[in-house]
Amino acid sequence: MKNRTWVWCREAGCDTKLIFATRNGRLLPYEHADRAPFSLEATGCHVLIAGQAMTPAEAIEHFQVRAGGLPDEKARELVSGYPFHRLHLHDKDQPS
Repeated sequence: MKNRTWVWCREAGCDTKLIFATRNGRLLPYEHADRAPFSLEATGCHVLIAGQAMTPAEAIEHFQVRAGGLPDEKARELVSGYPFHRLHLHDKDQPS
């Protein structure tokens, strides 16, 4: 039997599949649906790399630092190979 990598949202009436990633030391729920990298639908999404959630700019910088001076376009190309996911929030979760 294959293990699922996602869970259903527990909010009443919500039928969203979720995955979890760490951001700023907190485990947060993200929508399971992957978004096209650097597209309009990916606006506000995070890039999930090895269980860590980063903004696309943070992910580009991450690759530039790890590769020691990688050009922006090459780093952007690497980031495009990772999934972009939207943070899953309900109205009560929204910051005031």
